[in-house]
Amino acid sequence: CNIVPVLIKAMQTHISAARVQKQCCICFSLLALVQENAIKLIDLDVIKYVQQSMSVHSQNATVQIQATRLLQSLCLDVANSSRLIKYNLIPSIIQILNVHNFASGILEQALAWIAMVSFNSDFRQQMIQNQLIPILLEIAQTNTDIFIIQKYCFTIFYFLIIDQTTYEYIIQADVLTYISATMVKYSKEDHIQKVGKSFIRASIPKPNATTPRGTKLSVTVTPTTAKKTNS
Repeated sequence: CNIVPVLIKAMQTHISAARVQKQCCICFSLLALVQENAIKLIDLDVIKYVQQSMSVHSQNATVQIQATRLLQSLCLDVANSSRLIKYNLIPSIIQILNVHNFASGILEQALAWIAMVSFNSDFRQQMIQNQLIPILLEIAQTNTDIFIIQKYCFTIFYFLIIDQTTYEYIIQADVLTYISATMVKYSKEDHIQKVGKSFIRASIPKPNATTPRGTKLSVTVTPTTAKKTNS
């Protein structure tokens, strides 16, 4: 990882150059595919510089996609998500969801990362604190024809409802109505049916339930390219 300080310096020196930011994120992503490297990248505060890049280039779809893919690479080992809590990344992801809500490719990358970290209770708390649920619900309802977006939203909502500390927020947002309607639309999709049924079971009030409730589900990230959706 001797190249890492060089890449960090390049990001700092050329913060306004979108192409440099994109290429640095790609390099970091490739390095992070090896768990040992991923830990070193986190320890060297690479996330801090990536966040700065995401903020400066908030309108640049390519930078946002590569930055989000880097976050995914860093979380390929679930244990790494705990190391990212301190960076408060949810607001950065919300910025992507708000600015690029017309581009399904970017939405898919952002939602994939949220689904990956939804295993982590601390990240679930950050989602609540940053009022992510209504944003996710709007995205899910606006992109009903895009299966991968529905898949990630279902997974995120599931992990939020099985956590007793976030359960009520999901109930109050009436996510159950969306889940039920989407299950009808995707009646032949196994993932939607499996997660949807688990969500419905978890939505039944259980006063003495412990957290988390339900069964474990896997999250598979599918790389995509950006494409516009009908708004």
